[in-house]
Amino acid sequence: MAAFRSLGVTGLALGAGLLLSAVASAQDHAPPAAVGQTAPLPAGVPTTAPTSTIPIRPTSELDRFDGAASGVPSPAAEEPFPPELLDEVRDPMLEPVPRADRELLRWQEALAMTRRRSTNLRTAYAQVGVAQGQARQALASALPTLIANSSINHHLLRGDGLDIGTFTFRRIPDPPTTWNNSVEARLPLFAPRAWWDRRTAELAVRAAELDAKEVERQVIGGLAEAIVAVITAERMAEVSRVNLRFALSTYELNRRRERLGAANMVDVLRAEQEVLRSRTQVVNADEAVRRAREALGLALGYDTPWGVTPEIRLDRLRADAAATCRQGRTIGERPDVQAADAGLLLAER
Repeated sequence: MAAFRSLGVTGLALGAGLLLSAVASAQDHAPPAAVGQTAPLPAGVPTTAPTSTIPIRPTSELDRFDGAASGVPSPAAEEPFPPELLDEVRDPMLEPVPRADRELLRWQEALAMTRRRSTNLRTAYAQVGVAQGQARQALASALPTLIANSSINHHLLRGDGLDIGTFTFRRIPDPPTTWNNSVEARLPLFAPRAWWDRRTAELAVRAAELDAKEVERQVIGGLAEAIVAVITAERMAEVSRVNLRFALSTYELNRRRERLGAANMVDVLRAEQEVLRSRTQVVNADEAVRRAREALGLALGYDTPWGVTPEIRLDRLRADAAATCRQGRTIGERPDVQAADAGLLLAER
């Protein structure tokens, strides 16, 4: 009995498999039926078997399959991004920032203009000149003094008179013109106060020179930062435009997919928000470029914006700056530290 029961189950399974394969073959070769209708059985299938009631969805509904609702990604979403959309994107904000009217070509040019036109450097150098003048004044009291006097006396009115020496009458005064000359020399052999003031004045000159070096270091450092800021701002502006281009391409792709039924309106709105965010970044980047150029112009001593030529390289700029500004080995070699020490010694004296 067990053997007959096993043969019956096996025969039933084989019959069901043949039935399903016949139905699948009929669906592949037969025209699609409407939704809700039953597919007709092919010839040769017994009529006593139950007919298939599986609805066949039209092609339009299969294309409108939304993967977000079922958690399965849509086949259209897995398609590669069409690169031709990047070339089709046209927008006024994709135009690059206009180049400045004046541009730097090399670091040495910027350094020469800064040293020639910087008001801070001019003021620092003037303070050095004032300190040198005060040092010469302090030296004057310790140097020898030479005083020379000369006078001339001429009588316009003359008359006749008795000369007592010769007891004769003649015109007096005689001679009518007289000269008087004198020379006085003073040499301070012991003047400790003058010598002390002279040394103090020399320290003041040294402090002024160190202050000028510190001002020059700050001015050159600000110039280098302004140049790097312009280059960085221009590169950020380029990157923001690249992001805007991709955002616009993604927005156009989602719009096409929504028209074809492969995406929903949520994807389009999300892409539109990304476009608005990218536009804001472009505006901020352009404003940063303008501010950086104005700051560079002020660092160079001009009231107009200055740019940097695209051919300039940061590594070359760094090499030129390193050759101009020597890096100290210890903290005591910094100009600001040396100027502070000089000021402290001057205050102690």
